[in-house]
Amino acid sequence: MVEGFAHGVAPVSVFRTDGGGDGVSFAFAYQSGAVGVHQVLQDAGSGVVARDEEHLVERINNNYLFPMQPVADIIPCKEYQGDHKKLKGIKALYFKYCYALGIIRPKGSKQHYPSPQLRKDLIYMDKITNENTFIGKHNLETVEDVLAFKLELNNQIENWMNQRKSIYNKIKRCRNHDLKQQLEQDRDTLTSKIAHGKKEIRRCEDIEKRVPDIEEKLKMIKLMLN
Repeated sequence: MVEGFAHGVAPVSVFRTDGGGDGVSFAFAYQSGAVGVHQVLQDAGSGVVARDEEHLVERINNNYLFPMQPVADIIPCKEYQGDHKKLKGIKALYFKYCYALGIIRPKGSKQHYPSPQLRKDLIYMDKITNENTFIGKHNLETVEDVLAFKLELNNQIENWMNQRKSIYNKIKRCRNHDLKQQLEQDRDTLTSKIAHGKKEIRRCEDIEKRVPDIEEKLKMIKLMLN
């Protein structure tokens, strides 16, 4: 799915350091009324705009990514201020991948133009940057770290669900209005935590799936360059 892009918003690179010290952590902020991805990926010659994922993929695969314009005018990119050489594991992998996509560059380096093999992945910039931010925020360096984080979070979610179930039972029996309101607030707080936890579980699963895909794509590109 083209997340947020087809609604008149454009990605603006915003980098921040969260936890983990060396982790690359960045996300895309959105500005209403700015140029959307469907405009960014339009055919400069015909002016025809691709407004859904299927047509975006088609246009990217057909090299309609403004081939006559500088890459800096097409893909939002931010200079990474830290020492990318110190990054390890999947932090380093995501950095290489984002550099190959042209959405991040080492300090003092030029922006990289994405190869045809990676170009269609630009549709998922939002997901990719969110995953990268997540990895940096929680200082996850290996897939095993991601699995351990997910297991711990699953246990926490189960604990929250048990607490919420207990509160539901108390609400049914409660006759005190003020106490009942407090219990309902506690229930809502737990519901919010559970929803957020499940969202992070899905992000962990997305990272698990994306890591081998990134490794394969980067390996393929390296072979093509040799």
